[in-house]
Amino acid sequence: MADSFRVVTALKRALKMRGLTYAEVGRQLGVAESSVKRWFADGTFTLARIDQLTELLDLDLQDLLRLADQGGPLLETLSDAQEQALVSDMRLLLVGYLLLQRWTPLQISVQYDVEEHQLTRLLAHLDRLKLIELLPGNHVKMLVAPNFSWRTGGPIQQFFEDRVRRDFFESDFDKPGEVQRFVYGMLSDDAIMHVNRSILRLIEEYNGIVHQDRMLPPTERHGTSLVVALRRWSFSAFDDLKRRQD
Repeated sequence: MADSFRVVTALKRALKMRGLTYAEVGRQLGVAESSVKRWFADGTFTLARIDQLTELLDLDLQDLLRLADQGGPLLETLSDAQEQALVSDMRLLLVGYLLLQRWTPLQISVQYDVEEHQLTRLLAHLDRLKLIELLPGNHVKMLVAPNFSWRTGGPIQQFFEDRVRRDFFESDFDKPGEVQRFVYGMLSDDAIMHVNRSILRLIEEYNGIVHQDRMLPPTERHGTSLVVALRRWSFSAFDDLKRRQD
């Protein structure tokens, strides 16, 4: 009974983290709001319902159980100090990233040039940063949500601007599975909003697929990145040719 109560409490916390109401959950799952309220009041969840809810919340069962164990929400945004610590140490950033992708410390040490004593030190650093809870035997409990948000203008975003974006685009995008397209046109304000909504749906779909594949072993997954951008913009060389208005 105590375990089921903790799971229900964790589901409630996850709904709050995502800003979802019982009414919205009912709409998404095609049931009445009163039914959703009854599930949470009585704790009457079938496994199928839990699967539906975790999918809606972009959590898997292990995420939910961790949330139940720790008694608090996963971090959705890092502090400036936490971000700065990560980007200041490439091995620390690597280990943190791979742990979020469900690699074990042992898998990291086998695949990457991180000696056992280094790995223990890095895990201890992540523990001090409160990004993980380091357990005996170098087991790890993640304290950060897999889809955490970067701070606007923060160290991770600056790291992306300075190093990652340039490295990413140094490619002809002609390998299997790679694609790059640059399209342009003149759009009304309504059309721009429509395209923005389509981009957000694409990002949600991508995150959903990443979420599904997180349970596969690392040997069956490949690091990928999706960059989508839209802005009001005109080529400066064209602007220079405009007639000057009095």
